[in-house]
Amino acid sequence: MLNLQEPVLNLAVSGVDWLRETHDNEGQDLLALAFDLPDRDLRNEHGEFLPSRVFEAHYQKNHELIQRVVGHLQSLGVPPVYDALAAVCIVGWVVCAENQVLAAASLKSTYHYLAESDPELSSAVVSYFDKREPVLRQGRDRISRSIALARSGDALSGEVNALAFADAYKRLVEGPVRQYGWLHHCLRKGLPWSEVPMVRQIHEALLSHDSWVASVAAVGILPEFRNAEAHESLTWDGTRHEYVIDDDAIPVARVVLAAAWADSFARGCDAGVVCFKAASLELKLSLPSPDERGRMPAWRRAEALFGTNGLHVTSLDLNARVATVSLHEFFMENINPCFQALVNVNALLPSIEQFKVTVAGDPDFGFTVAAVALRATHEVWSYAVNTFSAMPFSTFLPANLDARGRVEKPLAAARSIAWIAIDDVLDALEASPIRWSSRDRKLYVDRLTLSRKAVAICLELVEVEHRFRLKLVQGLWEEILLLLADGSIGNGYDEISRLVPIAKARQYWETWGPVDRLPGVEPGPQERFRDVLIGHRQRPSDLRWRTI
Repeated sequence: MLNLQEPVLNLAVSGVDWLRETHDNEGQDLLALAFDLPDRDLRNEHGEFLPSRVFEAHYQKNHELIQRVVGHLQSLGVPPVYDALAAVCIVGWVVCAENQVLAAASLKSTYHYLAESDPELSSAVVSYFDKREPVLRQGRDRISRSIALARSGDALSGEVNALAFADAYKRLVEGPVRQYGWLHHCLRKGLPWSEVPMVRQIHEALLSHDSWVASVAAVGILPEFRNAEAHESLTWDGTRHEYVIDDDAIPVARVVLAAAWADSFARGCDAGVVCFKAASLELKLSLPSPDERGRMPAWRRAEALFGTNGLHVTSLDLNARVATVSLHEFFMENINPCFQALVNVNALLPSIEQFKVTVAGDPDFGFTVAAVALRATHEVWSYAVNTFSAMPFSTFLPANLDARGRVEKPLAAARSIAWIAIDDVLDALEASPIRWSSRDRKLYVDRLTLSRKAVAICLELVEVEHRFRLKLVQGLWEEILLLLADGSIGNGYDEISRLVPIAKARQYWETWGPVDRLPGVEPGPQERFRDVLIGHRQRPSDLRWRTI
């Protein structure tokens, strides 16, 4: 067993620096440095790492991200991880730790303990942590909030800050440190997995080890401090700047050091469990579902999906019937990516009933879409994602209809969708070559088929009296598809343009529109706008890092 006791001790913090610093000695943000994103803030308001920001920064440049992350994983001494989200989280959590050597050691040992133990024992341990995941997630969030409060102002200068930090330490030790301490004890000793005991028993068990984990217990776990905070017998003496248990004083530096070690140990163990689970991932092209073996928890995948679609999330609440998503900005080019993210998030978190999307600092902008509409859209999206290299706008017509129907009258919303459907199909025709190959012809047929599917679902979502224009569009697409089924018709742009139903579509396009792609959404900055040429999707030969 590698003995990291001395390196860990050498990198230990002293005093309250941990509460003040999140940068290296030259003022560089270590997370930004790890992912080569010097101008990006990769943390939320409480200082926690946000993988979605990393994916957003690498939107449509995933190969650059993967190359960098793979190098980090190699340096950490763990095997390749082919889930991009898992790989980013592992690196980010280790870098976030105050004591990165300790976090790396915890990552590596946790992974190897799970990989080398009896499969039934490892399975029992992973199953336990899967079931505890909501508790650990919410506990981590409360710890982060308390530490953020302790960091505010002049760190630990006042009673509120000091007591917030004491609460954070208690939750840290009682939660992840206690659970992961028992993991290390059982797996190292080859003991069967059992109910996790109290903090004092964990402390004594880890002290009996002849490895660096004993140092973690000695430095990172303060049973008396934890018990005093839990039983409300801990006080803060602001005049002497120290904690007091009964008549015994505990220096601030001692508690901060313990918290830094405990937090680093927990973050590394988090990464180790994720690394082990990801090793069982089956490489296949599949649509996201909440029960995929080896994947990250559904809520983490949901958060990351906004980033993978190029959306900068400022705040997010997915633990509610009406989920709220606040974005940094929202322009026309963000409509399709946002709907795509929402369709997949809804598949991962089916208990959410509605999604409300807003823009930070803009009280006038926002839209809401129901989960029912997103589930209806999923059928169209499934066809599109398996067929096209990019998403045609028609893909998300059912979700668009629901969103705009909340701010437009039902008839106006249905008419808007009819015009957008025509605009999308005519746009596909305008983008086609003068002379068509068999592949060009097939592509246009598929674009028509997609729009027909979307319009058919929209017809089911609107009242009968509002269906007239949508039914006209549906009839046009069916007529064109029948004509194209005759191989002698439709060998190029000019011939297709002369078809009667195409002429009718152009007439409707001119008289019914134009309409906003989504109410209240403006075009983006000119330098960011670009047309995407949509073709057929090529099946990738390498399935690694393809999905999260």
